[in-house]
Amino acid sequence: LACVQFALASDKEVGAFVEEFDAAVGHFTLKASTEPGGLSEGRAEELAADALNFVQSRCSYLLHKMGTSLSEDCEELQNNEQRLRLAVSLQVCSETQLSIEARHDARNLLALKYRTGVKRLLSTWLCS
Repeated sequence: LACVQFALASDKEVGAFVEEFDAAVGHFTLKASTEPGGLSEGRAEELAADALNFVQSRCSYLLHKMGTSLSEDCEELQNNEQRLRLAVSLQVCSETQLSIEARHDARNLLALKYRTGVKRLLSTWLCS
């Protein structure tokens, strides 16, 4: 969020941003300084709120643009996983057909897992 705060800051305010070590994340991070010569507490809080609103708005837009809900994807993922397990365990097809179908289902499964992961990540910002 600090990078978004920096982007939203005026040209005069960007000098108030400093890098500080954050033990919670284990590395240096960009922070708005409220020390003398930095931002006022009120302005720092305003930038933080504006940054969070911007990120939440963008996440909401991206989730909407994906076209399916997280619950729909989770249901599809579960159905796809069951199909893949069934095809492999029963071996109802010839080895070549099973391999082609299994690869197809595995690709779909991987894409769904990625998409649900992205949606979960984006959704966490909406709950902040």
